Amino acid sequence: MARETRKFHTSRVIAILFLVSFMPIMSFGPRRGIGTLQGSGNEPVAFTSDGPTNATPYAFDVVDVRSWDITGDQEYLLSSLEGIVNHDAARLFVIRSDENNGWLSSIADDAYTTSTLAVSNLSGLLAYYDSYIDGVVIFDEQNESANVATPLCGIYHAVMVSRALAPMALAWSALSDEPVVANITALYSAHGFNSSTLKGTIYQWAFDTWFASCNQTALAMFDYFYPSHIRSLLAGNSIFTLWQPAYVPANERDTPEDFASFEYILDNSPQDMIVYGYMFPDGGNEHEVVSRLSARGKYLVPSDWFTNAPFYQHLPLPANYTFLQKARAETASIPLENKVYIAGIYSDGDNVQYVENHMRWNLWESTAHKTSPVPCSWELSPSILRIAPPIARFYYDNATPNDYFVTGVGGKGYAKANYMTREYFDVFWSTTRALMARLDEREVRSWTGSFGNIIAAMNNVPGSPAQCDGVYEGYGGGDYKAPEAVAGVPVVYMRGFTAPSSSDLQRYYDEIETLRSRPRSTPVFVCFHLMCWESPYDRWAEFVNTLEATGDVAAVTAGQLSSLISRSAAGAITAVTMALVVAGIWGVPVLIFLAGAIPRARKKRSEVPQ
Repeated sequence: MARETRKFHTSRVIAILFLVSFMPIMSFGPRRGIGTLQGSGNEPVAFTSDGPTNATPYAFDVVDVRSWDITGDQEYLLSSLEGIVNHDAARLFVIRSDENNGWLSSIADDAYTTSTLAVSNLSGLLAYYDSYIDGVVIFDEQNESANVATPLCGIYHAVMVSRALAPMALAWSALSDEPVVANITALYSAHGFNSSTLKGTIYQWAFDTWFASCNQTALAMFDYFYPSHIRSLLAGNSIFTLWQPAYVPANERDTPEDFASFEYILDNSPQDMIVYGYMFPDGGNEHEVVSRLSARGKYLVPSDWFTNAPFYQHLPLPANYTFLQKARAETASIPLENKVYIAGIYSDGDNVQYVENHMRWNLWESTAHKTSPVPCSWELSPSILRIAPPIARFYYDNATPNDYFVTGVGGKGYAKANYMTREYFDVFWSTTRALMARLDEREVRSWTGSFGNIIAAMNNVPGSPAQCDGVYEGYGGGDYKAPEAVAGVPVVYMRGFTAPSSSDLQRYYDEIETLRSRPRSTPVFVCFHLMCWESPYDRWAEFVNTLEATGDVAAVTAGQLSSLISRSAAGAITAVTMALVVAGIWGVPVLIFLAGAIPRARKKRSEVPQ
């Protein structure tokens, strides 16, 4: 049970304000490995290609804060507490929203036991977890201050407290006897940082000062003024946190000096680091940032609005749990006929906040998917095994034989293979391969080519079976492009699909009707890339059901499409010999396969922070 809050006296207010205002960083003796990477309890989380498992029911606590009316300053404190409590084990699940509660109901089956904490405010929650707190990091509203403070929480097993909240919070029972292990306000003053100081200057100073003690497997891009969401993971796992850079439009909010510091940090941090968060703004700045990450041996997992990340990361799966795709069982038995075969792959599964939010609540839980699902494929990042294995388990357990999972764009994370060094390419794709095998994924979502090298990394590993049955290229698009056979593997260029309403389906009906009406001696294969933000599942189901009613159109999953293409009379996928669609769709001859025109801007937020 939580301890009672101690009484707070006026004399303590004066003492606390004095300390917060003037105290520089204070150094104390090691407490559970403070300031070292070797000390017990402070090692960075080591990611593996497998999720944790547990043989007996696993117990964890639940706290519902929806009625607490938490302020922004209090949310920073709550997020850092959540991070350090879940640093090395899943102990606390925080319900901030109805969606969080829905996920709890989905994952808390007989493999787990839960205890709802009888606390009604933040001070009571801190008191309950007092034994996990070894100190306090003070920050303030100045630019980047909260981000500088974030990884120090994991290094020192400390919670972050804003200068404005300190007079109240440092009098609470759990914090009144804790040392201030770092005071970012005082450090800013000592180094002359103010509102005119370039953010790059601040981050490079913080990097040179603390990165050696930070997590060596991850970085983050997350603006300092967001108090929650992915911040809990960044705080608990000592992840050095940068801002969300904006290379384009030029000079919108970052300077060349800022970019130089950003790239300095990328250049001087280890290879194969996962980068959490996202860049700024949505979509249009992706290429500039992702290409730089890829060139420096990093990969992005969009995740800035992902919640309960440190909990999900450590919640064990049931012992001997195996990820199996139900749709694969029927693949070999599907007859190859002289039909038009269509598949659809929902976009943006590299984005774990989308997987947690929009994919679940707006697509997966749609009426059509729950009552009469049609063949549909879904991007799902292989890194979900490292970030949230219970969420992956939910989708696999609840998938129907019509649901199928492929990788998110880029592989295990959002990356561009043609910008990688050869050394990092091999590392990236070998680890992607291991994660895919664990998830029973056999189709790769690529963007920017390098097909031959990708397929070789997937299928030419001595002593191991082939892992890639198909490569699905691009992000949306408008024109068809002939597929390729690379090392015997279909490379499919996807056709964009955006249909917010039924009236938007007509142009796709017209295209398929043109293909149906032409004489053909071999099957036709089309894969649509379903733009997740603008294409409800109900529209895809309506499209499939209408076309299948014609009798010569069949909908299949991406895995089944790969198999059918490989088994087709063309065999090697010499699609050039297949029918041309002449001047009936766009007025120029085009091939019947897939899309090539790819927009650079693509993502939207799956939720907007409150």
